[in-house]
Amino acid sequence: MQRLTYFGGMALIFFCCLWRIVRRAQTSPLSTGCFPAPTITAISADTGRLQSFLAEFPKRFGPAAAMPFDAKPGVTMHMKNALSILLAVLVPAAAHADTLAVLNGVSVSYLSLRQNYSETYNGATLDGESGSIPGLGVTARATGRRGAYGQIGMRYFSGNDTYTGQLQNGTPAVGLTGNRILVLEARMGQVFPAARDLTVLPFTEFGFRTWRRDLGGQEPYTETYRNAWLGTGVSELYAPAWAGASRPLVVSASASASETFDASMATSGLSAYGTPDESFGLGHKFRYSLALAADYAMTRRLYLRFGVRYEQFGYGASAPVPIGGGYAMLEPNSTTRETTLHAGIVGSF
Repeated sequence: MQRLTYFGGMALIFFCCLWRIVRRAQTSPLSTGCFPAPTITAISADTGRLQSFLAEFPKRFGPAAAMPFDAKPGVTMHMKNALSILLAVLVPAAAHADTLAVLNGVSVSYLSLRQNYSETYNGATLDGESGSIPGLGVTARATGRRGAYGQIGMRYFSGNDTYTGQLQNGTPAVGLTGNRILVLEARMGQVFPAARDLTVLPFTEFGFRTWRRDLGGQEPYTETYRNAWLGTGVSELYAPAWAGASRPLVVSASASASETFDASMATSGLSAYGTPDESFGLGHKFRYSLALAADYAMTRRLYLRFGVRYEQFGYGASAPVPIGGGYAMLEPNSTTRETTLHAGIVGSF
């Protein structure tokens, strides 16, 4: 809880500072943040023609056009200010148009999850699971008129991996474990054009995860883990100029830190072994994720997306639960490390 309070306080301070910066920037006519996404998209289409016009201006209108701007007769201060504002707004807005397009749309992706799960007790590893599990991901993202950002997503995995552990008498055991994993995630943030090619997006996130673990055996036996998390993070999106005038490539990196809470594990099938099924409350732990992605524009509304995401989190050990006969059960400490590769398409709106 202390870590959660710390991250919540840091996020609040961070957003307050950014809000003051944005409010100051919006009082200037040079601010691009005051333009809605449709306006920026329209400006992007005309920027190439504007630059060509400025390059050809001296050729079309003679030597007088090449004179210093202040030396031209009839040029007033208002005209100079108007042209300066026009150039300051159009050029950065063009760079961020494709970034905004990527942040407004729905994506469908094929996923490949590499899972590494381990349980420990008194510093010793009891058992673990590892392997690759295929999945499907769907994400919807949108930005508002003043740069407000929202995202919701779902990831579902189903498949087998390898269990490595031991029996109660210490005999080593290796087998297949069935897995069904569902992850729901929501993010809210604010888009800030930080430079001509760079956009910064701080966010808060909330998520829920459930993992059904089928351990098999002579009788069906499953363990279902559930947890939620709350945290904060930041994404940076880069539209490189060398990708072309239309900037069809957007590269992004993100990092988040959070705390798990409301974690539990419930058993099903122990009655076949003469033991009642139980539910265990698990301790909360620190969680973090890192991600890289690239979006490439095939058309104005269709993007290809590729990326990788790494996540690490854990569960604290439960309290012992009496099961009769002087015996008790508990769920040990565990750590989960997951690497997810994804490839899919994005429909921008």
